[in-house]
Amino acid sequence: DYREEDGLSGDYLVKRLIATEGDSVYCRDGVVYRKDAEGSEFYALDESYITGETSDFDQLTVGEDEIFFLGDNRPVSKDSRVLGCYLVSDVVGVVPPWAVAIKDITGGWERFISFFTGRSASSMTR
Repeated sequence: DYREEDGLSGDYLVKRLIATEGDSVYCRDGVVYRKDAEGSEFYALDESYITGETSDFDQLTVGEDEIFFLGDNRPVSKDSRVLGCYLVSDVVGVVPPWAVAIKDITGGWERFISFFTGRSASSMTR
């Protein structure tokens, strides 16, 4: 359950984990910078997957048992820039890297089927 006071609808938020306990993060000129908890320097994140530009936000250090997250569609995403950090215990699932890597492959197959049948692949049954 998301925090009711955040005014969100739906059952879950699906966002990208950017920083965890002790990490620091900020954004300048649309570039998100992160410093690991044990690190001494900030580095720019490679975020080729995002849509739109990330609005600037001030540096913050993620608190104990918390996470900082951002959505991929940055201009409209309700994420830690607006909602603040969430507790690690709020996380109910994780999308593994391999699932993200094959996203375009599976999406392409579904578009291919839809083109020739006029139906979505998810609506077909065996």
